Amino acid sequence: MTPIATEETTHKQSTGETDPGALYESHVNPDWVRLLDVLGMKATYSRCEGVELTTSDGRRILDFLSGYCVYNTGHNHPAIIAELEQELRRCRPTMLQSHVPELAAELAAKLCALAGGGLRKTRNRLPQAEEFEAEGATRRVLDHPLGRVRADRGQ
Repeated sequence: MTPIATEETTHKQSTGETDPGALYESHVNPDWVRLLDVLGMKATYSRCEGVELTTSDGRRILDFLSGYCVYNTGHNHPAIIAELEQELRRCRPTMLQSHVPELAAELAAKLCALAGGGLRKTRNRLPQAEEFEAEGATRRVLDHPLGRVRADRGQ
């Protein structure tokens, strides 16, 4: 089987660039790459498990900077990987707007049961992706992480 050429592999072939930092600097955000370099944080990671990051040159770093999900579960938690793999094998719809999302219903039911106190409904208040540019939507979620989820008691 012939490998599929991606934009990245095509770019590497045409420019000779193989360093992810150089690709990111050229095509995404050069200021971010320079900042990481100045801070001594520009690294390529070969493995991330739990709270430990392993760089491609073999250094092991304890991760104190990652975001919301990593604080709760660590990088690449085996139970989360297993659930994601299982869900992907089901080949169910992912961003289809004309169906009832089964996983969202299951999650809402579990959240209500865990919350107790008669909670019967949850509502996702995140903006629709097509209404905002990716950066703007991300900024809105990060600026108000708790203000975007609302729970109602039986309404």
